[in-house]
Amino acid sequence: MGGTLDYFSSLLGNGHNYKKKKKQFQTVELKVRMDYEGCELKVRNALTSTKGVQSVAVNRKQYKVTVRGFVEPHKVMKKVQSTGKKVEIWPYVLTTWLPTPMLPRPMTRRHSLSMSGMWRSLQPPAK
Repeated sequence: MGGTLDYFSSLLGNGHNYKKKKKQFQTVELKVRMDYEGCELKVRNALTSTKGVQSVAVNRKQYKVTVRGFVEPHKVMKKVQSTGKKVEIWPYVLTTWLPTPMLPRPMTRRHSLSMSGMWRSLQPPAK
């Protein structure tokens, strides 16, 4: 019944049936060059005034800004760029997330025995 009413109301109405897309809660990490407290305050104030931002964390030593909220990463970047700062997405990934680049190879019998000093004692005696 509800589908029928929606159909007829869309025919009789102006035809616009807009649905707002809900933004997902995200954590956006940015690399922003900040040397002084004034730079940090400028960036922090710009981001806290942005719609959807719930928290802003700034680490000036690492040049890292973490923004949490219902925001889109490109809009956060544009907001920081409007302060005159150079911005890029945080390029560093935790090494615990990456697979180990070189796994140790299993040792052969010869390697394991020679490393333990037992290889010579296992060879047959010379006649």
